[in-house]
Amino acid sequence: MRIPYLILPNPIGVNSTTVSQSLLDNKVNMRFYGADLAWHHGPISFLAEIGQVKFEKLLLTDGANNLYPNQSIKNSFWIVKAGYLLNEKSPHKFEPYISYSEYKPQIVIVGSGANARLYGDATNFVGANQLTAGQDRSTLGKIKQLGLGINYYYRNENFRWTIEYTKFDEERNKINNDAVTIQFQWIF
Repeated sequence: MRIPYLILPNPIGVNSTTVSQSLLDNKVNMRFYGADLAWHHGPISFLAEIGQVKFEKLLLTDGANNLYPNQSIKNSFWIVKAGYLLNEKSPHKFEPYISYSEYKPQIVIVGSGANARLYGDATNFVGANQLTAGQDRSTLGKIKQLGLGINYYYRNENFRWTIEYTKFDEERNKINNDAVTIQFQWIF
């Protein structure tokens, strides 16, 4: 179980020097709550995790640089992963696995009309952080992720190669971001 607490500078930037100074002077509280469970029995492994990240005391701005103090954004997630270890008596071990997760950010809108701005997940990553003709084109919303992979271990878990295909499904604005990843782990 994890409960870290951080005080951070306000994570928003604008083109106004006066407003930028207000944002820099505004300290944000960030809390992360999480719990996870790992279970191994013979060749079967299972992992489950749930968590939440909450930002409080945010100072947000709309398109006219009006300030909206004491805003908060809460993002939550959960993941499950199951694997089965093949040829566990051999020095060359293979473990196929499947994972599924959901990430659910809270989207906050400040301002109205052409000055409305969105905050919460990937704003300004997908598109401009504003409503265009009343439509959100800048946030992803809830993201579902399905992963299929295989781990290769040599002798024990200290030496591992992983290859995984991950399919992402965004709730609000779809982006082409499915991925194949290769990872290496060496614990010494």
